[in-house]
Amino acid sequence: MDKPVAPDPCAPDWDEYARHSGTTGFPSEILTEYAGAVVLDVGGGVGTHLAELPPGRQRVNCEISLERLRRGRACYPELGFIQGSGYHLPFASESFDTVMSIDVIEHLQAPRLHIVEIARVLRLGGRLILQTPNYPAKRAYDLVNYWRHAWRQTLADDPTHVSRFTWWRLERLISKYLTIVESTTRNVFLEWRVPYLHRHKNGGTVKTLGQKTIIIAEKTARPLRMV
Repeated sequence: MDKPVAPDPCAPDWDEYARHSGTTGFPSEILTEYAGAVVLDVGGGVGTHLAELPPGRQRVNCEISLERLRRGRACYPELGFIQGSGYHLPFASESFDTVMSIDVIEHLQAPRLHIVEIARVLRLGGRLILQTPNYPAKRAYDLVNYWRHAWRQTLADDPTHVSRFTWWRLERLISKYLTIVESTTRNVFLEWRVPYLHRHKNGGTVKTLGQKTIIIAEKTARPLRMV
């Protein structure tokens, strides 16, 4: 009889759905392409996404959970860790070349304040890398996983998803404060069997079908007032 395997303390702190479906891991090529010299990950858990970046960057993880910060410091001592809220980032304005917010905004009651704070700490020319579930398509993927018994025996949505975005609503919010460079989707059903779906992931029709929305946005001006 096999002995039980102890949990990996450095494993990404994703929810049960993500661990079983394998859909949450963020595309590393996007991080490599867009991450600048000084990078902040807001709500980055134990720091997994920052650890995937090539060396030579200053990397800071801002996380509200003390337990995740403790684990992160033990697993990735090369990273910087600081406790803070996505609504009130404990950094000076224009401190970062890149801010990552990966699967965070859906958990926030006030997503606009989160984007305002990100825009504040970004330098001119700095970029936001953001990912969030794409509603209502996300619920269709929940149904598929339910049929496959891939994660849990319920069709209920994640109760911590308090801000559910369509891709166009998310674009509208972010474009009030930053200039969108790229808006795309991922985990499109059958995309590897239907080449059209993969080729047109930046188009509105296909973005509507994807499970996740990814937006890259740039700070192109200093707004007179963040409202």
